[in-house]
Amino acid sequence: MLAFLGCAIVAALAMPLDLMNRSYLLIVPLIGAISAYGLLKDAKHQNDLAPFRSSVLIVMAAFATLACLFWPFMIPFARAVEQAASPPVSPAFMLWGVGLFVIPFTLVYTTAVYRLSREKVAEVHDE
Repeated sequence: MLAFLGCAIVAALAMPLDLMNRSYLLIVPLIGAISAYGLLKDAKHQNDLAPFRSSVLIVMAAFATLACLFWPFMIPFARAVEQAASPPVSPAFMLWGVGLFVIPFTLVYTTAVYRLSREKVAEVHDE
């Protein structure tokens, strides 16, 4: 946990140097810092849910900080998001191909296997 917090702190310190003209994005490491404080504060209590939520927020803030550091590049300083995007026909193919054929087939197959396995499991428990 300390190594992760160290990396998050380094990212939070490097971010202002890179994003001086986009200072509104500094809210992301601030959320991570507040969550880290909340994690340390909530760890003293016997409630497990609050530290878990703080840990999730820290991880999300760390990834968001990394994304903000690289934006708008997909490959750092080489390929921008617009250059890396697929043509519009690709998502349409995925929608119709996966949505109409793959997902229904997977649901039918999973349902059939579940029903076959359910009967065999019930037989084993009866013995």
